[in-house]
Amino acid sequence: MKRKIFFFSFILFFNVIASAQNPGEHWMRFKTPEQAGWSSEQLEEVCRNSNANSIVLLYNGKIVYTYGDYCRRIKCHSIRKSFLGALYGIYIDKGMIDTVATIGSLNITDTTPLTSHEKEAQVIDLLKARSGIYLPSGQETIDMKKSCPKRGSHPHGTFWYYNNWDFNVLGTIFRRRASKDIFEAFKESIADPLRMEDFRLMDGVYDFDTLYTSHPAYVFKMSARDAARFGELFLQNGRWDGKQIIPQRWIEQSTASHSTTTTPGTLYGYLWWIKEDFNGMKMYYASGTNGQRICVIPSSEIIVVANVDTYRGCSICDVDTLITCLVVASRTGDAISNPEFVPLKKSAGMRTIELSQEEQHRYVGRYSIRDTVLTISETADGLIVEGPHYFYKFSLLPIGKNRFFIEDINLELTFDFDGSGKPTNPQIKKPTGG
Repeated sequence: MKRKIFFFSFILFFNVIASAQNPGEHWMRFKTPEQAGWSSEQLEEVCRNSNANSIVLLYNGKIVYTYGDYCRRIKCHSIRKSFLGALYGIYIDKGMIDTVATIGSLNITDTTPLTSHEKEAQVIDLLKARSGIYLPSGQETIDMKKSCPKRGSHPHGTFWYYNNWDFNVLGTIFRRRASKDIFEAFKESIADPLRMEDFRLMDGVYDFDTLYTSHPAYVFKMSARDAARFGELFLQNGRWDGKQIIPQRWIEQSTASHSTTTTPGTLYGYLWWIKEDFNGMKMYYASGTNGQRICVIPSSEIIVVANVDTYRGCSICDVDTLITCLVVASRTGDAISNPEFVPLKKSAGMRTIELSQEEQHRYVGRYSIRDTVLTISETADGLIVEGPHYFYKFSLLPIGKNRFFIEDINLELTFDFDGSGKPTNPQIKKPTGG
């Protein structure tokens, strides 16, 4: 009986500790990085020279240090795959997705017809990037196209290749089996329970490349402080506020090594990258173009998020060195016994003006700027523009009677007016003084 009492006491204690790590509506941070065991001076120097847009460093569920605009939503590129992987864990646990089902049995087709052998690939093969199906796919880079194996060269399950066809088809399978949009499912099952502060449904859109494939890429925008919540969810083995959001077994399977990769010392799980020996620690991470990262180091209770402004083609100088400097080189010792915590402040927002419904409505429509077509629509939350950067959607914040700040992409959209007061001659430029 005593043993049972001890066991349940331990479980209760564990749940209290796990819940205590969760940020509430807003993040809390150590009053100074030094109280957490880091050097402010070294962190500042490392981040300033990194070319990152924003960086968030967490320890034990609290923020140690932030750099840049951690509220700005940056397009996530391939980090999207780890987001989908989390949803797979939830919906597999619901019995809605079978990982051993073949894509043939799921009626997966494509613009290029699949062979009978290709149809034998299983869902689990796609999660491991081992489908053996080498067909054109959306959001393939030039390097991906060059390194793609010859079609039919490897049976399913036998060869790892970082394959956007696998990742995009996983999106199609999810939508069919879950009977739910990926972004709605993410908001309902992950963003809302984690109380993400910046994520909106409009921050997820599909990239259709119908010339080559019938399976769109599912692309996300996300702020660094929200990405940190996602990393913290995995660090806590899928638990949040005492609830199991993602099954712990799925967290363990996803972040276990299933394949070696073409990068020395780097392994691959289910839509996560893995380093078994990162300065003597295991680290797994979601990775995006030009150095974007969500890094999780369970043994040290450390999360690192690094965002870079790929709207303008920027790149983090050397992301591996950056992560090492943040986690190891800038650390001076253990946290003090009674650290002080203060709320993380939201970065200053753009100063806007009020537009009447009539004033707002007159901007709705399609506009051309040289070869770019802009579409402005009206929602309950204000005006949305599509077109200034590929297929993404951005809020338009009024900063003058004929001037708007394009949120996230951080550009200014201006108009002239014709004789009847209709907006005309749109122009996109850097913000005044920026």
